[in-house]
Amino acid sequence: MTGALHSHNYAMLSSLSFLSSSPRAHPFLLPHFSPYMRCVFLIAPGLFMVSRWCQGYYYESGLKCEVFGVSDLVTGKQMNYVWGEQDGPAVRGAETIVSLVHYHLMQTVSKQPIRNLYCMADNCMAQNTNWTFVFYMCAFAHIYQVDIYYHFLLQGHTKGPHDGGFGLIKRALRKHTVHTPSQFMDVVRGSAQVNDVCDVIGAGVPLRSYRQHLSRFFKSAYAVKISKQRHFRFHADRFGVVSMRGDTSERWMDVCVLNPNITPADLPRDILDTAPLLATKSLSQKRHRQLKSIKDKFFKGVEHLKEDFYREPPPEAVAQCAPDHPSDPDIEYIVNDGAHVEVGNNTAGSDSSPGAGVPAA
Repeated sequence: MTGALHSHNYAMLSSLSFLSSSPRAHPFLLPHFSPYMRCVFLIAPGLFMVSRWCQGYYYESGLKCEVFGVSDLVTGKQMNYVWGEQDGPAVRGAETIVSLVHYHLMQTVSKQPIRNLYCMADNCMAQNTNWTFVFYMCAFAHIYQVDIYYHFLLQGHTKGPHDGGFGLIKRALRKHTVHTPSQFMDVVRGSAQVNDVCDVIGAGVPLRSYRQHLSRFFKSAYAVKISKQRHFRFHADRFGVVSMRGDTSERWMDVCVLNPNITPADLPRDILDTAPLLATKSLSQKRHRQLKSIKDKFFKGVEHLKEDFYREPPPEAVAQCAPDHPSDPDIEYIVNDGAHVEVGNNTAGSDSSPGAGVPAA
């Protein structure tokens, strides 16, 4: 495994060295050529906004913010797309990632057309290595006439540029008190010169349902184990053909993912901007109770930040929510007449003694 990992990473770094040394590839050497655009993208785990500014908050599961980082290997900058727990999509999967990647790419294409695109990502199948991404890349390559090399790291890979950006964010979070998503984004922006932030909701970034939308034109090649492939090429002049291989020592395998009788003229140019929007996440009744409890208990002296932390819906709207959700914290702490009440999946009880309901170390 170590030898394969070394060989895989060496081949990847060699390709980057070639791009950096090629006059046609570097935008600063010959700007009259359409430059290569090199980026690396990966979604960060959910970050809990747990600022220990008062006693007792440590044991609560605070409001979560999701971060999706896109690092540009030319400029060394990272754009971090952030959304709060109440504003995220119902399902965080491939379609969310594709939507954010498309928005980021369009910010570049709108300023200067690109001819070649190099992308590197983690090997998470649910988010990055899947047919939804393949369909999207096929459509993007054809519509914008871009040759794309999409590359995945091996399991056990070393850290990437995005991990450095996320590490700087986590380090900054330890030095600041964060009550709200807005303050969280301010910390991300000020964490380092390499980090910038985009408020997904504030900027109106559309999160779209791409899989079914693109399935009218593309089909999954189930004979191919896509999870075993780590290198993909999408061609500007070969519509619907994907070249893939599992290792740099293997020959490229061409796979047609077009539905029968589909031609390049059949694909509308605005297909990537007309997909229906994803449903917004609906919190469970249990999660609403917990967030309301946190807001009521711990926002003493910062009452003006309460609504930014958690927007409490009307009771009738909460009643329409599911009682609980698998992603909810296992144990919920509520204050009931000064006593700690522990509410779990299978247990419930109360104790007025200090520390009751706190899990053992």
